[in-house]
Amino acid sequence: MADAVVDDPTLRRLVAFAQRDGYGSLEVVNLFAWRAVRPSELGSVVDPVGPEADRWIAASVARAGRVVAAWGAPGDRYAHRVGAVVALLGEPLWCLGTTLSGQPRHPLYVPGATPLIPWVRGSAVAKPSASVATEVDSNTST
Repeated sequence: MADAVVDDPTLRRLVAFAQRDGYGSLEVVNLFAWRAVRPSELGSVVDPVGPEADRWIAASVARAGRVVAAWGAPGDRYAHRVGAVVALLGEPLWCLGTTLSGQPRHPLYVPGATPLIPWVRGSAVAKPSASVATEVDSNTST
């Protein structure tokens, strides 16, 4: 599990995507304050969101040039929390494609060349289009 000193595979993958797209920094927040290797562990915690998670998410979004949603399939299980976080994130939101149920894909489960595409909550499986890929490419070449 990643922390302030040790990167995990997810964080390493996120850094690779950010570098690939020309971003100078990366800030990661989670749906829940409680960190768990297995999302199923969240069900055994009384308050996995915690009292300050939404404040930290909102502060991170306020600093962001682009917000990328990437929680993957567990978003189906925690739809109530996804809805609350999406309200904090605002629009536009970006993703690395979507799961069959429309959740933004987790970065560990997409090819490294996957472009960022717009994400709309509840949309069908999103596949990158040439116009979106061109837009992303033009944004990263500066």
